[in-house]
Amino acid sequence: MGNSTAQHQIKYVADGTEDNDAVNLKQLKEYNTQLEKKGLNFAGNDGKVIHKNLGEQFDIVGGLAEGEDASSKNLRTRRTDDGKLELLLAQNLKLNSVTTGNTIINNFGVTIQEGDKKVTLSKDGLDNGGNKIVNVAEGTEKTDAVNKGQLDKAAAAATTEVTAGKNTYVKETVGEYGQKQYEIGLKDKITLGEGEKSIEVDGEQGTLKVGNKITMDGKTGDATFGKVKVNGEQGTVGGLTNTTWDPNNYTSGQAATEDQLKVVDKKVEDLGSTMGKGYTFAGDSGFVNKKLGDTVKITGDEKNITTSVTKDGDLKVELNKKIEVEQITSEKMILKNSDGSTTDVGSTLKEHSEKIEENAQSIKKGLNFAGNNGPVVNKQLGDTMSIKGKEGVSEEDAQSKYDTENVVTMTDKDGNLWIKLAKNPKFNSVEAGDGETKVTIGNDGVKIGDKTYITKDGLNANNQKIVNVADGKIEKDSKDAVNGGQIHNIVQDINNSIHQTNHRIDKLDDRMHRGLANSAAMATLEFMEIGINQATVGAAVGAYRGNQAVAVGVQAAPTENTRVHAKVSVAPSRDNTETMAGVGASWRFNWK
Repeated sequence: MGNSTAQHQIKYVADGTEDNDAVNLKQLKEYNTQLEKKGLNFAGNDGKVIHKNLGEQFDIVGGLAEGEDASSKNLRTRRTDDGKLELLLAQNLKLNSVTTGNTIINNFGVTIQEGDKKVTLSKDGLDNGGNKIVNVAEGTEKTDAVNKGQLDKAAAAATTEVTAGKNTYVKETVGEYGQKQYEIGLKDKITLGEGEKSIEVDGEQGTLKVGNKITMDGKTGDATFGKVKVNGEQGTVGGLTNTTWDPNNYTSGQAATEDQLKVVDKKVEDLGSTMGKGYTFAGDSGFVNKKLGDTVKITGDEKNITTSVTKDGDLKVELNKKIEVEQITSEKMILKNSDGSTTDVGSTLKEHSEKIEENAQSIKKGLNFAGNNGPVVNKQLGDTMSIKGKEGVSEEDAQSKYDTENVVTMTDKDGNLWIKLAKNPKFNSVEAGDGETKVTIGNDGVKIGDKTYITKDGLNANNQKIVNVADGKIEKDSKDAVNGGQIHNIVQDINNSIHQTNHRIDKLDDRMHRGLANSAAMATLEFMEIGINQATVGAAVGAYRGNQAVAVGVQAAPTENTRVHAKVSVAPSRDNTETMAGVGASWRFNWK
């Protein structure tokens, strides 16, 4: 059959019929053709089968344009009990954004925009875009929103008079509903307390004085705190008494002086010389010295050993899972010819046998399909692999109600086929839940049940409370919503002002009553006629609305035509005593 140094063909081999028969090239070609045509079958929800021969490409595509952001984190596949591979969409979608008509839902909140009007609901609250918030129920809790009817009632009830104090001024105006409004503010110059504990603020000069030892000047930035003086223009602080440094005995939080910094600077300099020596690292052989800030590189052999740094900052030394080693194998089958020569046919037969066995084993393996979880699905050649979505969808509904705009497929270098949902999908509408609590987000806005709450025109509370409303700004031109707590505080402030005003009026009324009692006593006190160098003393009692007063007086006649008199009245009470006094004189003249 030839010598052992040359390659030879084995010709005229009959078709093998038994398991241990040799096969010829014609049988191998026929088998390969049958194998290729058997291929794989694929089917969807509509039950239609797509056949692909081995080696042909099967495309699974979506409608999202190439380059658009896409992700597969909301999709999952699983094997069913009947051997199908189901494609699942998460019930709780996690998306970067959702666009339905004029409504956008993303990480910043919900935005509805039409023209130049934009309604935004975010973590910072509701920006209603200049639109009204309608159908707001009356708030009952302090954090509830209030409606205009509640505001009108509160404003109409808030009527009082306010008087200025020592350091305040009062400006009265008339509100939109005819109620009196009071602007109460501090004067430019105010003084709180008296003596060494007083605080004086001069808003015109920009100065502050606290007692006798603290002063501040807003113009120059200078300040005095007892012995400590701050020069605002030069940026210096003087008068500090801590000039030494003891690391074992110090006051935490106390400012350091230049004297203390000089001591610390010397210690840092000494420490720097020590740290400059660095660290020495030694291996099985040799060593290296590295200064602080230098990099020590630990490497592998770039073949079987690698090193890496984890995200936690750990140094990881690893042995590769696949180690490169050398291995030599040989196998011979020698035929001895009649002329005494030999032929090595072992390698040829072994090669064909291995290829046949390899093909047979590959065919037995079929194809395996795996999802994110669940068991692996195995399909033999000729079997049908079903990739399913929702059950019970007709072909007509599949064409009219479903599309591939937000789904794409992609293969990766590891041989995986990814089905991805767009990171920013666009839907005609999105529904969550059922019945009265079903949430629908669509081109018209956001609905819960059959009621629409958010549209391009703003928020409609549908006669429900708006709760957990943050405090809005109460200032000129503010368009923030205010809550019941803020209204409650305003009403409380008004009630407190009314109470204080009534208290002042009551005190003024008491003093006025005692003053009128003093006047009655003074008016009742009269003197009898006296002669020259004579004097008379009188007394009287007066009363007014339950308040009594006692008056005494004296009158003298130093000359025939001169009279001098003095009167004093006292009206006592539990809190204080009101007094009244007067001195007078009268003269008599002869015309002729």
